[in-house]
Amino acid sequence: MNFNELFSEKEKEVIKTISDKIISLEAEQKQRTAEWFEARRGKFSASKIKDLISCDRKTAKLPLSDPAKIIGIGEVAKKYIYKTAKERQYYRVPTATTWAMNFGTENEKVIKKILSEKYDFEFEEVGFIYDNEKKVGASPDGLNDDFVLEMKSPTSWETYMDRTEKEFDRKHQDFWQVQTQMLVAGKDRCLYVVALPPDEDYNIDDVFIKVILPDEEAQNFIIERAKLGEKIIEKYLNEKIKFDEVVEKCCRTFF
Repeated sequence: MNFNELFSEKEKEVIKTISDKIISLEAEQKQRTAEWFEARRGKFSASKIKDLISCDRKTAKLPLSDPAKIIGIGEVAKKYIYKTAKERQYYRVPTATTWAMNFGTENEKVIKKILSEKYDFEFEEVGFIYDNEKKVGASPDGLNDDFVLEMKSPTSWETYMDRTEKEFDRKHQDFWQVQTQMLVAGKDRCLYVVALPPDEDYNIDDVFIKVILPDEEAQNFIIERAKLGEKIIEKYLNEKIKFDEVVEKCCRTFF
């Protein structure tokens, strides 16, 4: 399926309008290419890490440091681990994009221009970074000597409020993604940037900026759950038994 089949005429016009405004900022596109999708295939990634760390009802309220919580895999986590296993097994690369994804991708270039001209921040573009020891990867929106960059492009004031007005704690919708990015990139600070929703002409003229610091306990939990997930995938792909049986066996013998 090509670009013309994916989007309506109105959606394509929105994307073209933004693209025309940032033509001078074009650089090698390292994300959302075929190579990028292939690099992520069959691996746990920061954008979905919130699914991986979901817990069952028995362990939901336990502290992150409790071993029982690590093996207390919830249904959302099970489905994500299963999906990741099947991606690895069948070599299928999911390359479909949505209007919102393309809108956000184009806006990121505008946001970087604002960060550079208004706030004197410069970032290098990167692709998918995978830590084979921690068994998790991430695709930060940029890196420099001090920060990993995570940018968001809400299209309404409601979604802008969710990201900027709520405490950036473990319940925040982007907390686990940001913690994973710092973990994988080896950075101890994240520049979390949220663009103002665009006006009727799709202009973005300012951004919300917050510096996020590592949560060591949360990052350790990510590592342990990713290692458990990897153990489940390897056993499932190597043995001819039901997925739920593999999950049960791996959780029982993880420690």
